[in-house]
Amino acid sequence: MRLFVWFAIIASLAQAQLKNTTLLRLPRGLAEVQWLSASTFRLQRCPQEACASRPEPQEKVDVRFSEKATHWEFQTDYLVLQVDRKTGLGSVKTARGGAALFQEAPGGADFAWTPSAGERFCGLGRRDEDKLDIRGRTISTSRPFLFSSAGYGLFFAVPGAYYFQLGGRTPRVSGPFGSRIEYFFYYGPTPKEVLSEHLGVVGPIQPISPRYVDGSGRLPPYAVDFELGSLDQLTRTLNHASFSAIHAPLVDVKRLPGPMSAFWPFVKGDVSEARAPWIHYLYTYLKEVHDRGLPIYRPLAMQYPEDQLAWTHTATFMIGDELLFSSGPRLYLPRGIWTNFCTDQIFQGRQVIDAPAAGCPMVHNGTIIPVSTGKNKLELHYYPRLGAEFFIAEPGYDHPTQIHASPAGEFLRLEIESLVDRDYEWVVHHVSEPVEPMQYDAPNRRLRVKTHAAAGADVIINVTLKEPL
Repeated sequence: MRLFVWFAIIASLAQAQLKNTTLLRLPRGLAEVQWLSASTFRLQRCPQEACASRPEPQEKVDVRFSEKATHWEFQTDYLVLQVDRKTGLGSVKTARGGAALFQEAPGGADFAWTPSAGERFCGLGRRDEDKLDIRGRTISTSRPFLFSSAGYGLFFAVPGAYYFQLGGRTPRVSGPFGSRIEYFFYYGPTPKEVLSEHLGVVGPIQPISPRYVDGSGRLPPYAVDFELGSLDQLTRTLNHASFSAIHAPLVDVKRLPGPMSAFWPFVKGDVSEARAPWIHYLYTYLKEVHDRGLPIYRPLAMQYPEDQLAWTHTATFMIGDELLFSSGPRLYLPRGIWTNFCTDQIFQGRQVIDAPAAGCPMVHNGTIIPVSTGKNKLELHYYPRLGAEFFIAEPGYDHPTQIHASPAGEFLRLEIESLVDRDYEWVVHHVSEPVEPMQYDAPNRRLRVKTHAAAGADVIINVTLKEPL
């Protein structure tokens, strides 16, 4: 109510500002720009003397405002937003380099914009379709979150049915706008960064607990049931769901049994034995869903958006940042060096290979994989030569256990900053025999180093190899 009174006071002014919100007087009605971060803003237009508004963000965003002859301009460290003085339409470019990102177009009662020729669109809810790019499509949805390959996201927060016409030179959105059009704009530029900005608007999933991912049948209240009968169908649907900010897909293992049940984010049915080795890994990524808004299941294009082939190989996907799978007979490897987790066979990236056995992920060079081997026991699988780290989420703690491994001069450096009292065993793949007497599997070039870390301890092990990394 206080905001509406304030509107009336400034109705005769061209513009006025609160902490992060600027009210702009148009020839007919008002526009409102609210900054939630240096990468995210909300813009709305309404014909009334007062627009329904939203609460001010708690933290002040550093925004430089200026008035031009034809538009108002807002600049942050990442974006330049221009709002036309006659229409209230917004256009966005990058602050560094001035590259055009987004341009609204006149749409009457609809929202419209003019994308670049090569932009791809993803999102707008789950669907069983192989192609990720929905440019050119007409889609009805109640999930109005759209990601653009240009590096931005659009979100319409008012609940209701939306109709996206994504063909032609000027896509349009019809929805429950009434006389007021409001949208959120997120700049990434990567899909993960866009999703993290979206989290600041919609809030995190909660609560989170290891019992939701341990496979014993306990289910989170926010889980979304995916009643699908084949791995191919599930993968296609999850690709679109993840790009639509659907973070908690639930899979019924009675309908879709098999080794992959150990890795799906949430499962219906008791597969606790199969999931036991992966509970720390899965809980860590559940914590990331909560903290950063990133899905556990990740289409390859979300993980490698700059790789053009990743957008077409939609049967290849990732669980978290480290584990690469395929739902089909073939698997695409992005750049780098990859290892079959089950067999230790090495493959060069940028090629398509026969898919490994179901439940056997591919792992990238420069990765650490935590695998539970018993109560309070963890194996830490490290794949050099690149340095790697993994932050293990610990229930009841705000901060993670930190695991680091890397070449360090003539040494191989292995470090554990453990929040809890635990037994660890390093398993270092593809290395030569150590100089010191240690457990070493010569045929497989695999080094094992056992250690114990007390709660709060920082355990560092330096290993000298006969052939340094």
